[in-house]
Order: sequence, then structure tokens, then C-alpha cells
Amino acid sequence: MSAYCQDTPPIAVSPIVDLDIPINQKIVNTVDSFLRVRDNYTNINRYKFCEKSDFDRFGSPFSFLQNMENNSSGQRVFNPCVMEIIPWIPQKQYIVKISFISSSKPLLKAIVNVIAKYDNDTVKISSYLHFTEQTWQKKEKGEITYYISRNRLKNVDRDIKEQIKFNKKMSQYFDIPRIPFTYYSASTVEEFFNMQGFQYHPMMYADSTGGVVYKNNVLSANNSEYYPHEISHLYIRKAVPGVNQFFDEGLATYLGGSGTLSYEQLKAKFKKEVNKMDLWKVCQSNIFDRTYWTHDFPASYVVASIVCEYGIKKYGKVDFLKLLRDIRETKLIFKNLGLNRENVQEQLLRL
Repeated sequence: MSAYCQDTPPIAVSPIVDLDIPINQKIVNTVDSFLRVRDNYTNINRYKFCEKSDFDRFGSPFSFLQNMENNSSGQRVFNPCVMEIIPWIPQKQYIVKISFISSSKPLLKAIVNVIAKYDNDTVKISSYLHFTEQTWQKKEKGEITYYISRNRLKNVDRDIKEQIKFNKKMSQYFDIPRIPFTYYSASTVEEFFNMQGFQYHPMMYADSTGGVVYKNNVLSANNSEYYPHEISHLYIRKAVPGVNQFFDEGLATYLGGSGTLSYEQLKAKFKKEVNKMDLWKVCQSNIFDRTYWTHDFPASYVVASIVCEYGIKKYGKVDFLKLLRDIRETKLIFKNLGLNRENVQEQLLRL
């Protein structure tokens, strides 16, 4: 359940938003309703307030807004406020700027834009990626559609060729037809957040690379049109529907590295870093736990990738993927692999 739910007071509105203009009031009401249902993906009412085509295309187009009102302890601290409504060409579309600000002290968590589409006296919320598509360069190469930031200046064609080769490689590796996808290429992490609608988010300045996959859409912050880690996810999730997150990230790192480093480079770093971490704890924790992460060493991803290499060498690729299809729980997969607290370091260092 979202922290912003049915019992929460109506959304705050900046004084610069003229609510005497009927369309502005409609947009504010729709944004308020949208925020109340956005976390409940079983709630068909979300289609009353959001473009259904966005869910068909992106899967979870507003997942980055889930629990935006909460602090790290899960407490509701940040209240949403409609700061501005900006008309956008084409007509009957508006950029809506929403802030999330602490109710107890002046602390800003995020500022994010969404698109409001007005048609037949109805307002629906849509992904800001539509605005990005209108402003970035579009290229179509084979089964890949690119939207490329105009700040991307070097090696674009070279990177596209490498990506096409890697896409063919993954198709052959998984014995799956080549997957068509859309690739959004940002030049920086800040721009990566911008293209999704964020004007401010604390993670904009925390990393130097990154990416995310929404269905068959890859969003990249790597300043490159070649991102093997994220392309690997497309095929892993096709080959192993509902794949365990630990092994999803592990396989993607095993096949495509992470950031700008290859798997072999990351494995070499692991052998230097392994004695600084509780390896079994990493294996049994949330894959996104950054406790042991350092610059260019996403520890949990790397550990997971080496476990995947171990599993592939023990079972063979086909049977290892079958294991991941048959079993979802991390502990049970490790049990089937024969890995435990006592032997995991010894076994992984042998690779």
C-alpha cells in the first residue's frame, strides 16, 4: 500500500497553479487520484487515471514513484505537491511538475515531471519518456530503436554495431529469436534521471553509470549505445520468466559485465575483495544491498555472477536455467548447488 492512500488529505498545490482554469483543476484532481493507486498494480482503477498503453509498453511505467513519500524507515515523511502545470506542444498535453517535500522540516526528496493528456474532457497521466522521444535523436537499426541524447557525440555508430552483435550473441546463447527493443541512451546518470522526468533525485549524483529495463525498453546512463548487461536481462527474463532477482542480476553480470567492466575484470576484483566481506551474507541478502559496493565493484552483482558461473559449470547451461525456472527461492537454489556458508568461498575462488 502506498504511503499516499485513500485516507490521505488532498494533494497540495502551489499558488502559481491557477485553479480557476478548469483544465488545471482537472489535472490536479487526476494527479491526486493517480498517486493514490500507483503502487497497487492489481487495481484496474489505475487505467482511469493512466494511459493503458504505457503499461502495455513499459510494464511498470511509474515504478520509480513507488513509496516516494516514505523515508528509509518506511514512515510517511514527504508530501506531494503540484508545483507547476506547463502546456506542451502538441496541444492538450501538459507537463506536470510534482515535488515531494518533508512535512516536518524543509527537506526535498525529489522533483519529477509526468505528462497529463487531455482528451474528450478526460485527463490521463502518461510517462515522461514520450517527451524524451520527441526531443532526442531517433535511429532505427535492425530490431533496435534508439533514442539518443543530443549530448552523445562520440562513437555512436561503433557502439550500435557492437550492440547489434551482442544481441545476436544472446539470441544464440539462449536459443531465442532476436528480441526487438527500444534503447534510450543518456550521456550521464543525471540525464538518465532527467529522461524519466526527474529534475531532482538524490541518486542522480551517486553513481557514474547505470541502467534499467522496463519490459522491452532499455534505459542507459552509460554514455554509450552498447550496454550488454541490460540487454542480457531481456533474454534472461524471456528464458526464465519470473527469474529470482539474485540470479537475474548474476546472469546479466556473468554475460554482460557491469558498468564499463567485463565479467573477467570484475571477477579479478572479487578475488582481491573477497576477504573484506561476509560472503555468505552477500549470497543470502537482497541483491540490491550496497553494503560492500565500491566504485566499479558492485559486490552483490559480482558474487551472484560467480555463483552463476559455478552453477553453469556444475550443471551445464541448459540444466542450470531449468533449475532457475523450477526453483525461485535463493536458499533452495543454493542448496541444490551444494553451496553453503562453510564452502562457498573455497568453491567460488576455484573458478
